[in-house]
Formats: sequence, structure tokens, C-alpha cells
Amino acid sequence: MHYISGEDRKQVQMFNTLDDLINKQHYIRLIDLLSDRFVTDNGNLFTHKGSSELGRKAFHPAVLLNIFIYGYFNGIASSRKLEKECHRNLEMMWLTKKLCPDHKTISDFRKEHSESIRGIVRKFTELLKNSNYIKGQIISIDGTKVKAYAGMSISLEGIENKLEDIDNQMEQYLEKLQTIDQHEEENEQLEAQKQELNHQVEDLQKQIEELGKQKDMLQATGVDKLSPTDTDARIMKARHGKFFAYNVQMVVDTAHHFIAYTEATSAQNDKGQLQPVVEKVERILQTTPKEVLADSGYEFWEQLTYLEKIKNINCYVAINGNKYINNQSEEGVKFTYDEKNNYYICPENKLLLPKHGIKRDSKRKTESQVYTASDCMGCVQKPECTTAQNRTITRHSDQIQRDNYISKMNSKTGKQKMRQRKATVEHPFATIKYLMGQIPLLLRGKLKVQIEINLYTLAYNFKRLLNMASFDQIAEMITGNKWEIKTV
Repeated sequence: MHYISGEDRKQVQMFNTLDDLINKQHYIRLIDLLSDRFVTDNGNLFTHKGSSELGRKAFHPAVLLNIFIYGYFNGIASSRKLEKECHRNLEMMWLTKKLCPDHKTISDFRKEHSESIRGIVRKFTELLKNSNYIKGQIISIDGTKVKAYAGMSISLEGIENKLEDIDNQMEQYLEKLQTIDQHEEENEQLEAQKQELNHQVEDLQKQIEELGKQKDMLQATGVDKLSPTDTDARIMKARHGKFFAYNVQMVVDTAHHFIAYTEATSAQNDKGQLQPVVEKVERILQTTPKEVLADSGYEFWEQLTYLEKIKNINCYVAINGNKYINNQSEEGVKFTYDEKNNYYICPENKLLLPKHGIKRDSKRKTESQVYTASDCMGCVQKPECTTAQNRTITRHSDQIQRDNYISKMNSKTGKQKMRQRKATVEHPFATIKYLMGQIPLLLRGKLKVQIEINLYTLAYNFKRLLNMASFDQIAEMITGNKWEIKTV
């Protein structure tokens, strides 16, 4: 037989140490260096375990941090799977020095050290900025729905129906108890039935109490549906239907496409997220970006105006609702506003006069006026102009600024910026969701979900840095960086 022969499994090898089996420039050596430096510089964050001389010794925090960074780097997030990797994975054995923490120890470390994990991500971002991989001049923002680890949903209507059913059952049980009590001579069988009914009544009372808590929770949050297993998750609409999810906000620096910031939110859409996210990035990077790129989900005129006028940030945020009007203008259906007389003139020289007075939107903090034509039924351009009986146009109090902004977005530069946004922020989302697999999140609650998002962010940035810098360069960056987290 003409086959390649493998090595004899019983052959004694010359190189019998773990270190000999790992390449001298393998990335796990950088993971180990990163964890060691971070834990050494922040020993105060890990003092609640390992300080006592009594009882079983604790695992070193750097070992557990190694496990998580390596795990998320390779798309392994489950604590049980990470435990298995410690037993069978040569690279993991090198990182842990052949220590094998059980899955509960691994899981508890992730839950108990949320601030530490957030800190190492923040310091790694700082390292990238100091090394000029993140510049903070042009940032791209986007959000994606990540399925939550949440069970069935509850609603006020469902709770009311359950309470009604329980009331009916309670009434039946109490009637049976009353019937049993009316018998003068109770035998053992009736006494046993009475005890069983009392237990059932107690169970129903506990259900009523629990449903009452859920009802209060729903009323306090002001949402239609809630998951009892993860009350921070919300029903969100995505490509694959509606499900309990978190809206993860991501900011990517366009210089080298590194992630500058991520945040798990309960917001069901991106509306209103633009300004808060930009301000958080400002604090993290200690610089104000010159340009911000985002899709139409972030269109919120008040925030756009604030960022452009107050912060002097050039925003390129796609605008909803203009495509139809722009297409009409190209076909010749164009309206002219007469500022002096306060009306619009259509292509057929008919007037659109103001109607119903000024409309004020307290939520969006805008003022607008609706202009309506009086007779469009006989117009030859009506099929191209409107499907309503008469054409209406809404004009905002700051319409000139809005028109200028729309012109900017429709310009060659504006369209190029939108292409740049897609090329920048879509790739990190796709990569991270690939690492997440079919069950994206394993923890519940916004704070714990943020831990997972932080670990995926660190893994993505670490991978990207490995593709852009040499082993020695990264080692020098990690060694020369100050990892201490300043606490207030």
C-alpha cells in the first residue's frame, strides 16, 4: 500500500514540554501576555478570591481570563464547552498550564468580573488609539438585533386571562372545602381530600402572587410583552421575524476598521441612539470625531442639528422619506415655495395653502406646517404627483437647513460616504455573528449580555490586529502599555 505513514503513538519524543509544542510566535502567547499584564496592573480588582490562606486555593484570574479570551476568539462561549477544551485542547492546556477549572468556576468568573472585562476592552481600545490604529476622526455607527436567551413572553392580556382561570379554580376548590366541612362525621378519605385541596389552594395563591409581580413589571416598563427569564430583553423585528433580542450598537473607526465601542441596549430601534453613542465614543477616545456615518435608522433631526451645529461634527446620516419626492422632481413634478406669501406653487401653477396651523411635535421637538392644494382632480400630472384626493406638503420651521442637508446626502460625496459606511461597519457585525453561532447569547440581563458583547469585541479587535501587525510589534505594544484602570 502506498500511504503516508504516521508517527508511532508509543514512540518516546525528545520534546516533552508544553512550551515545546507551541510555536514561539503563536497568538496564544500574546493572549497570555495580555491577561498577565492586565491582572498584574489591576490586582485590586481580583482580591475577593485567592487572598485567604484557608480552604481550597483559587484559580489565578489570569488563567480564567485566558480561557475566555481564547474561547471567544474561537467562537466558544459556553462554560461547559470551555471546560472540555481545557481537558483536550493543546493550546488551552498551554494557556491554563494544564489546569482544568469546572464550568461553574468559569461561568462565575464571567458573571462576577463584568467591570474587569469591560476594563480590558476599554484599555485595549486605548492601546489601539495610542498605536494609531484607531484615529477617531471618522466613525461609522450601526445597530443589529441579537437574539436574547429569553423564554416565553407574558402580556397584560395573558396575565388577566390566567388570573381569571385561577379565580375560577379557586372558587371550585373553596366550594369543595365548604362541602367537606359541612359533613359532621368526617372519615379519613374526606380528611385526605381536604388536605389535598388546601395544597392546591396554596399553589394557586402562589401563582396569583407571581402573576401580580409580572403585571407590576409590565406596567412599570410600559411594554406590551416581556420575558420573565430576561426582563431586559424586548420583542424586536428583524429579518427572520419578531423575537426577544437586544439592539447592539457598534461604532467602527474607518481608518483601519477597528471597533471603537459597543453597547447592548433594550431600544427596539436605532432612533434616538445617534447622539448618546457619539458622546460615549468621545469619552472613550478622548477626541471628537470630525465625521459620523450612519444609516436612516438614526435619522433624528434634533440630534443631527445638535451634532452639526454644537459639536461641529459633519454628519452623513441617510434620510427617510425623500426618495419619492426626489424621483418626482426628476420627472418634473417640482414645487416652489413662496416665502413672502407663505404658500407652495405646483408645476401647474396651482397654490398649496397652509392648513390647520403650526403642528408641534414635543417628542421630536419639531414644528411643521401642512400645505394643501384645493383642486387636483382635473390635473394632468396627478397620477405622477399623488394618489390622494389633493396633494399635501409638510414644511418644517427649519426647512432650509433640512433641504441643504438632503442636498448634501444626495451629492456625490454623500453617496460615497454611505458606501463607506456599509464597507466599514457591516463586516464586524457579520464576523461577530458568525462567532456567536446559532445561539448568540448565553447570559441574561443587559449587564451580563454586555459582558458577552465586550468579549466578542475584544476577540474581533485582537484578530484584526494580528492581521495588521507582527507578533513582536504586538508584544511590544502590550508590554509598553499601562493597563491600570483608574477608579473614581
